[in-house]
Amino acid sequence: SILANIFPMHFGTFVDGPIHLYTHSFLQYGYVVSFQNSAKLRSVVSFDSLSFHHPCLPRELLWKTDAGQYGVSTSGGHIERLKGPVEMKGAGSFRECRALAREMIIRSVCPVEPCSMISVYQPRLADSKFLAFGEYAFAFSLMNISKDPGTAVLEELAERLHDWCEKTALEQSVVSKMAIG
Repeated sequence: SILANIFPMHFGTFVDGPIHLYTHSFLQYGYVVSFQNSAKLRSVVSFDSLSFHHPCLPRELLWKTDAGQYGVSTSGGHIERLKGPVEMKGAGSFRECRALAREMIIRSVCPVEPCSMISVYQPRLADSKFLAFGEYAFAFSLMNISKDPGTAVLEELAERLHDWCEKTALEQSVVSKMAIG
């Protein structure tokens, strides 16, 4: 139903029945704002708020950023990573990064089951075919994850991220063929 953010689309003929479209944008949970919030949280709980380790940055990466921006921006302009007063050092820990991300998710009452986070309905994904887009496509490509039917892509992504996160910034740069930034 529309109340559950599911919109059955009936066009063409499909062996498996209609396509069910579910869409939701989690504002303030995109990777830039989430990273800024995670850096702020790490800064607050560290011994020295001007120098701390961030588990989601690769090992051996050092950013000297501005507080609040923390090396990323949603508004464009100059992004400080070399001369700012806040020193962030990459720790490269998938386990700690995942724990930090989970800590930042707001949990609240679920008015219509099942819910994902912040009381937002999310259809059950088990035994469903679904399409995830946005940063997922980039991450799957970077991790060389197959798009073949039957591949448990989210489980595969979590498994490969363990190895990826243990790499240094230089190793990640070489594998991804992207500049260190």
